[in-house]
Amino acid sequence: MKANLAKVCVWACAVSLCPGMLCAQAPVYTRDNAPVTPKLEELKLADSVTKDSITWFFEKPARVGQFVNGDWYVVGPVTIVRMNPAPVYDGEVRNGSMLSPKANLHLTGYDSRLTHARWFNPELTARLPIQMKPGDSLMSALSKEVKTGDSPVKSFSVLTCLKEPVPADAFRPGYCDRQQTIYLARNLRRELLPKLARPAVNPATGGRLDLPDIRSLAERFRRPWDELSFLEGAQAEYQLGGYGRAICEQGARATLSLMLDYPPEEKEPLLINYIQYGIDLWAIASSEGFPGWPTLGGWGSGRKWPIVFAGLMLGDEKMASPTRTFPRLVFQEDNQTAYDDCWTGAGVVYGGHTGYLPVRNRSYGWGPYEHLHPTRWTGWIGTSYRTNMTSSTWIGQALAIRILRAEKEWNHDAFLDYCDRWMYEPDPGYRNPMRASTQGCGWDLFAEAMWKTYRERLPEIPGRDPSQRPTDGWQKTRQLKGPSVELKGGRLVVNGQPFFPIILWAEHPARIEDAVSLRANVLAEGCFETRREAGRYWALSLRNDAFLDACAARGLYGIFGADCRTVGHPALLGWIHIDEPDVVAAKAAGMDDRALQEFSQAYRVMKSAKSIGAPASLKETPDELLLVAPAFEWMRKMDRSRPVFLTVGEEFLRNAREKPERCEGFLSSCDAIGCAVYPLTRGKGPSGLTEVADAVSTLRTVSGDRPVFAWIETRGSRWVSPEYVRAEVWMALIRGATGIGYRGWEGLDETVRPDTGVREVLSSLNARVLSLAPALLAESAPAGAVEMRMEGNLACHWKATRHEGMLYIFCQNIDLGATPVADADIAPRQGQATFTVRGLRQATAVEVVGEGRRIAAKQGWFSDEFAPLAAHVYRIPYTGG
Repeated sequence: MKANLAKVCVWACAVSLCPGMLCAQAPVYTRDNAPVTPKLEELKLADSVTKDSITWFFEKPARVGQFVNGDWYVVGPVTIVRMNPAPVYDGEVRNGSMLSPKANLHLTGYDSRLTHARWFNPELTARLPIQMKPGDSLMSALSKEVKTGDSPVKSFSVLTCLKEPVPADAFRPGYCDRQQTIYLARNLRRELLPKLARPAVNPATGGRLDLPDIRSLAERFRRPWDELSFLEGAQAEYQLGGYGRAICEQGARATLSLMLDYPPEEKEPLLINYIQYGIDLWAIASSEGFPGWPTLGGWGSGRKWPIVFAGLMLGDEKMASPTRTFPRLVFQEDNQTAYDDCWTGAGVVYGGHTGYLPVRNRSYGWGPYEHLHPTRWTGWIGTSYRTNMTSSTWIGQALAIRILRAEKEWNHDAFLDYCDRWMYEPDPGYRNPMRASTQGCGWDLFAEAMWKTYRERLPEIPGRDPSQRPTDGWQKTRQLKGPSVELKGGRLVVNGQPFFPIILWAEHPARIEDAVSLRANVLAEGCFETRREAGRYWALSLRNDAFLDACAARGLYGIFGADCRTVGHPALLGWIHIDEPDVVAAKAAGMDDRALQEFSQAYRVMKSAKSIGAPASLKETPDELLLVAPAFEWMRKMDRSRPVFLTVGEEFLRNAREKPERCEGFLSSCDAIGCAVYPLTRGKGPSGLTEVADAVSTLRTVSGDRPVFAWIETRGSRWVSPEYVRAEVWMALIRGATGIGYRGWEGLDETVRPDTGVREVLSSLNARVLSLAPALLAESAPAGAVEMRMEGNLACHWKATRHEGMLYIFCQNIDLGATPVADADIAPRQGQATFTVRGLRQATAVEVVGEGRRIAAKQGWFSDEFAPLAAHVYRIPYTGG
């Protein structure tokens, strides 16, 4: 009798496959034909049950029944004494089971042959005999004979132990639900599902569209999915490798197919099976302490929508809005989309490979990156997954949400607006050469066809808001505000007044107080810094708009890189290109300098984008301009009222002297230009001090009427000293620099800064420069009005300006000694200088500014002593001679 009963049970189990695979139709249970709950004695008495090639044998016959999806339950308690195929425990574990599994993301006990061995926990493997009581579920794996792919598991089956019978339209409780919540198919709100005409046109070819096979979709979700495994875990072979992009795609195909005009009986197997999948996910998501599905490239997508859909169809408000019910839950679609400033001008962005939540410090692209122009990207990781593994697949889910008017339940509008952006924003280019979708296209042609057919003519859904949903929620209008910044005669004019920028290169707000103490008035660059740890780069979780807020609070301006978050900020004085792009382009590979290594990565991104002609404008851009021409165009587009600063290095300066025509591209991509020559720290030592002066002179020759600024080194070499730093500053000023910048505060370590002596000199020197700024920026005196000569023909230079009726002479002894040698100390000489000043009268008092002394002039000339590398400023009543 027992043997015959077992055969009946096996036969019954085979029949249970019918709703999902063997039959094109299935009963549609409603409240009008709802099955009654059987009495205990009406259930089959069996000594075993079989589901999908897994058989559980009981210690003694037990009452068994089936859920609406065909899965078995047993009224307990019951003891499993044998299984077929038999589990293997010794050595490699195979065909393992987990009793009442607890929600987690990695650890399982099914099969020890996992790709990530640490995710197998033998303590989780249930060993025979297995005692089950009401509330328990047994998740059993059918292992592959030979492991293929990432998972050794072929399929799963679940046996549930209940305390009492349930009706035939009952869904199986989630395998992680110890309370065993019972949902009934009779309560499904099938009226929410429209009966839309099936799209016929393939959006890619214009030909006939191949629709998904609704029976194959039903089979895809017929068996249990192990969602306790994330990444390459113990997923069954029908789980698409557990990869979120594929799960998302299949979920969208399933739910959109359910909204088409198939007969209800044809749709019912898919509806039942997909809702069962959602119930299983909800049981995991609602487990105490479960964090949600991590954001990692394309792995975490596709788990939220099955829960929301199941909750909507079952009328369970808590399930329908999981992130309202459990705000702790993380879903990738939410974490990877946000309202933020995008470099394309959009107001919603993709959040990068690991999204917005601060899991840890990450390099750009792993976290948010779309606020940056592509010339600031240090790799492809973010945009690769944006264009390849997420956006183009998400649109199917987004459309299903829109059709059902489930925006409130979804509870993350940024995702929906982002999907609209993907489909409606003109494609900006900048795609990785690897396979990538262009904006406006879907990964799945069926989902794309549905979008293009129904996104802008959503059907009415009973009981739901009938209004159409706008398609432009991704767009943003920016309000520009802040100071008036103009360029006049090679000078900056801010709010109508000449402005002399004293700039500190700073990548963190911690440097603001350094700038204040140094009497600086501008911070340059902003936070694009990354930290190198364990061979990888990790970026700061710091917003540049907040950085500018902090600058403004201390009366400072910012000249920041291409970060869309700073557009219109009142403290934004201007934009600045990547540092020394001429050097980066010339030496993109194998750089030793930390900062230039990152800029080199950005250069390779642009070079790679150019190689595929995305965007098309890059095709015509010379390689050496890839980091400046596109960025300049973007900065102009974002905010034309802010000047664009460019710092060039030795490559540009060499060309300026030898092949000036090669400088035109750089010059046309900036409004102000600066030089970065660091003789003290780049091998020349003191013998190269005058290179700063020469670089400024070179820029003055080729820059037209652009403001010119010079970067000064303040640490990093044994040759850096207060004396030499002071000398470099005066050299730059006298040669015509209309701004000074200081390097030495780079990086994230607040304790790294120049020596105290250097800082003290800079503080007093900057105060003096600012007091002299009106005269420094004033109109030059007529040519030949002033001449300077030092005894012994020592090297010197000077600059003369006219301001408020006075003649100012800025001058310096720049003698470096008789025979300066590279990377060796110098012996600069002192001497007397004689100044010939046209129209200077006998006995006129020549004020030595800031030194508390005066010199009585002779007729047409005066003289003064100069210590080595000393600079003086003279003020003389101007006679107009």
